[in-house]
Amino acid sequence: MPAKRLPVVDRLRRRMENYRRRQTDCVPRYEQAFSTVCEQQNQETTALQKRFLESKNKRAAKKTDKKLPDPSQQQQHQQQQQQQHQQHQQHQQHQQQHQQHQQAQTMLAGQLQSSVHVG
Repeated sequence: MPAKRLPVVDRLRRRMENYRRRQTDCVPRYEQAFSTVCEQQNQETTALQKRFLESKNKRAAKKTDKKLPDPSQQQQHQQQQQQQHQQHQQHQQHQQQHQQHQQAQTMLAGQLQSSVHVG
C-alpha cells in the first residue's frame, strides 16, 4: 500500500473501530429501554382491558333484568377471558418485539458490513 494512503486507511480503521465500540455500548442500553417500554405497555394494556371488561359487565347487567349467574362462576369466567386475552396480546407483542429486534440487527449488521468493505 502506498505510504500516502496509510494515514487515510488508519483514520478509516479508527473510525470503524469507534463505530463498533459505540454499537456494542448502545445495543444493550437500547434493548433494556425497549424491554422496559414493552413491560410498561403490557401493564397499561392489562389495566385498560380490566376497565373495559368491568364496564362491559356493568352494561350487560343494566341491559338485562334477568338474574345473573352465580357471581363466583361469573368472576371465574371473566378471569378466564382476561387470561386468554392477555396471553394472546403477550404473544402478539412478543412476535412484534422479535420482528423489530431482527430488523434492528439486520440493519446494524448491514451498516457494519458496509463499513468493513470500505478500504
